[in-house]
Amino acid sequence: MSVYAAGLPMHSAGLGMTIASNTILPAGIPLSVAFLLTLSNAGQIDAAGTQWQDVAKKLDGFKDELEKIKKLPEADWTGDDRRAFDLAVTKYESELKKLKDSVDMIGTVMHGAALVYFLLDILVLAVGIILLYMAVVAWAYMCVPFGQAVAVSFNAAVAAKVAAILPTIATFKAGVTVVAAFLGTIAAVVGGTYGMSFVNLGVGEPDFTQASVEMPEAPG
Repeated sequence: MSVYAAGLPMHSAGLGMTIASNTILPAGIPLSVAFLLTLSNAGQIDAAGTQWQDVAKKLDGFKDELEKIKKLPEADWTGDDRRAFDLAVTKYESELKKLKDSVDMIGTVMHGAALVYFLLDILVLAVGIILLYMAVVAWAYMCVPFGQAVAVSFNAAVAAKVAAILPTIATFKAGVTVVAAFLGTIAAVVGGTYGMSFVNLGVGEPDFTQASVEMPEAPG
């Protein structure tokens, strides 16, 4: 099991502590909302990335099989039909590489996304612990004479920290949205959901229909 599997429990714990602290330190409510909106499962994202890369490895295996086919001795099969077959296999290898590169790219990006989410999970847990500690201390001061002023200062400190953290979380959320759209586009092209010739992902769009065997006509 990947270490990223601990991300969701850590994020959930940090979120719970942040929400609990809001009763004493209401300035932290925006953080509770932000942490809730960024809740994810880094372990599942990482596992999905591994599955995509496993598919890429299998596609490499298919290419090896095609290479074995191309090594058929020419003494056993010659002529125009052999040349047409070799050309078709070469085309298939080209399209197979495009497919493999696209699938591998999806896996790599998903591994990167899992890492970013995991780092966010650690941040959420750390912030949750700090806020809960501050809330407990503020509550303790509220129970003694003249302690209300200390609680108010704690809430003001939390408000300042929230103002500093929220832009970072907003940037993270926007980045995740872009990555998700990017992955969706690649997956759609790979799956053949639609074929947009103007979408260039750096590897080209696989098109196995163009790799057909054109046999020469028999002499009349």
